[in-house]
Amino acid sequence: MLAALTKINSAWLPTLGKPLCTFSKPLDQPVSAAAAAKLKSEKPDERQVFLTPRFGVGDGIELKPVLVSQKLVNGRWVFA
Repeated sequence: MLAALTKINSAWLPTLGKPLCTFSKPLDQPVSAAAAAKLKSEKPDERQVFLTPRFGVGDGIELKPVLVSQKLVNGRWVFA
């Protein structure tokens, strides 16, 4: 019996496996100074924040923080 294995880059999971991920509240501080330079706010109803994704059921597996764009819709921040 053959078993097929595929290498998975954990950076892909928050994008490609988004339905299987849960995300933290926005992090208070950027991951690094270089990451802080990426944060910009051009419009009051849009923002970029770092979130920590967890992949899987239950507690899941914590992944590295990711930068995401969010829009303010009906008083809630949602993925843009």
